[in-house]
Amino acid sequence: MVRTYHRKTDRGSWSAEVLNGALGALQCGAKTLDEASAEFGIPKPTLHRHFRGKVVNEPLPGLCPVLSPSFEEMLVKHIKEMQRLLFGLTLKEV
Repeated sequence: MVRTYHRKTDRGSWSAEVLNGALGALQCGAKTLDEASAEFGIPKPTLHRHFRGKVVNEPLPGLCPVLSPSFEEMLVKHIKEMQRLLFGLTLKEV
């Protein structure tokens, strides 16, 4: 295994705030696509794709939680209480 990893590219190195700033500059007409790309350090194709609305940030299907948050919290409290009483539950019992 590699002890210290060094990135070979700068792909995807900008943050969401920088991307939103570049998109804001494009929308208000203060900057052209070339100027915004150079100033914010985002590649032109990426900026153009986001500006045209081709990128959809929706959650992937099938990754929704099975248990409700309240039930999950209740289950965690029960498991911790059983552990405190020295009745630790195995994965199969949970």
